[in-house]
Amino acid sequence: MLQRWGPWCLLFFVLAGAARVEARPKTDTIWTDKGDRVVCEILELKQGQLRVGTNDMGTLTIDWLHIVSLRSNYFFRVEPRSGRRYFGSLLLDSAETILQVRRYTDTLRFRRWDVVAITPIETGFWSRLDGSFALGFSYTKASRVAQLTLNWNNRYTMESDLVDLKANAIATSKDDSSDVLRNEDFSLAYYHLFGKRLNASLSGAYQRNDELGLKRRTIAALTGGVSPIKTNLHTLMFSLGAALNAELGTSDSSVATESVEGVVKLNYSLYKYDSPKSNIAVTLAYFPSLTENDRHRLDFNTTFSHELVSDFFLNLSYYTNLDTKPATQDASTSDFGVVTSFSWSY
Repeated sequence: MLQRWGPWCLLFFVLAGAARVEARPKTDTIWTDKGDRVVCEILELKQGQLRVGTNDMGTLTIDWLHIVSLRSNYFFRVEPRSGRRYFGSLLLDSAETILQVRRYTDTLRFRRWDVVAITPIETGFWSRLDGSFALGFSYTKASRVAQLTLNWNNRYTMESDLVDLKANAIATSKDDSSDVLRNEDFSLAYYHLFGKRLNASLSGAYQRNDELGLKRRTIAALTGGVSPIKTNLHTLMFSLGAALNAELGTSDSSVATESVEGVVKLNYSLYKYDSPKSNIAVTLAYFPSLTENDRHRLDFNTTFSHELVSDFFLNLSYYTNLDTKPATQDASTSDFGVVTSFSWSY
């Protein structure tokens, strides 16, 4: 058992070590409408909640509309409902409901309730990282099947750019077999953010799915996206583009092939940010082949997350992978599953 699962556990701990975050000095100041004063480090505003780090009380989450005064001399990216992005230090005066974003000699003003996101733009590498780990394990005596799941999401934020690194892996083992069935998806994506709600991305991915007869797939994709909805309650993004797909099947007779595919993606998230926090995320990716007749691929994933205690979540996910012409001729054309896991958000 250790020989089967050892590499997966090692991968998890390596990724956990890589996610170390170095906090800056906690010198930001916040006042709430209850009269509370908090000296802290502003971590982010997202889904109507301002997350801050303190020296004595750990990480706190404060309803954005309950904050009457705020001051920070550090640099942030501020996103109002219009979808544009602005950069500067923050000042919210208790006598007004206006958030001032100050950069050098310029000062921009936004009504507090129009601001939907605030992200620190730090100078240090580790301080720009945020993400989450999820780990799940199941075993049933009747089927003698054990399954280990790992999910790691990490984001690096710059002024007008984002880098997303994701690792998703499912390993399934049966007592009567020495083989471990693997479903893996590792991806790296770079996004450049334009004016209001537009972005362009360049991404690469490695995939393996033994159920679909796929030993190896590498994808390079170029897409353009638009976010028609971005509020404190939910977000929606559409992307269109093209991808180069190189793959190899699991059978001994498989030959490496290359093809060009179209890319159509939809990402949707719905939030409940009152404690305990909840989130529903839906991702749909459709790849119609442009060089192979009648070949279509579809990847669908939906995840429901519910906060158990601060920054720790219970996740329930459903995924489906479809391929009308899999890399191995006699392999299944579909794979699906339900995954339960626990995650930590940092």
